[in-house]
Amino acid sequence: MHRRILPTQLLRWAINALLISPLLSLLLVLLAPRWLGLELLSVASGSMGPTIPLGAVVFVQSVDTDTILPGEIITFRSPEAPDEVVTHRVLEVVPQGEGHAFRTKGDANPEPDLYAVPAADVTGRAVFHLPYLGFLAQYVRTRQGWLALVVAPALALVLFELANILRLIWMGDKTTQESAHKRQSTG
Repeated sequence: MHRRILPTQLLRWAINALLISPLLSLLLVLLAPRWLGLELLSVASGSMGPTIPLGAVVFVQSVDTDTILPGEIITFRSPEAPDEVVTHRVLEVVPQGEGHAFRTKGDANPEPDLYAVPAADVTGRAVFHLPYLGFLAQYVRTRQGWLALVVAPALALVLFELANILRLIWMGDKTTQESAHKRQSTG
């Protein structure tokens, strides 16, 4: 015996999928990298364009600084502003005291950075990036973005499911009344 799928059931499944997909995608993008030991950073300047454009999200992995080579892209705390994190390309590895440091440059910048980055300031190696996702991440951090991309779909999903539950209760009551009426008629 095959169960026939009604167009209304198909429509309900499609609406559920549309409501759940953004939430699951957001969770996947935010949680999966952390499970893999990656840090997500939004790119706030065009210094690495076009390689890593403004508004991208960079996935950064912890790294042993002894393995960093010229040409690789690293993320580090800026020696000029320690609260600021910078992602630039390594031009050369230079000796510094007992260890080493990195001469860096943003791909779009005409000149190398004015400082050498101490190995202790390196937070990781940029392993890949997703263009424009940083704009979305910044938008979600705003009140309007949180409401539009998280709260509204969640609320819509709850209301849609509540409507389904109420419909099933109503249909169940109707079915129960019809079968009771049939039993009375035949009995």
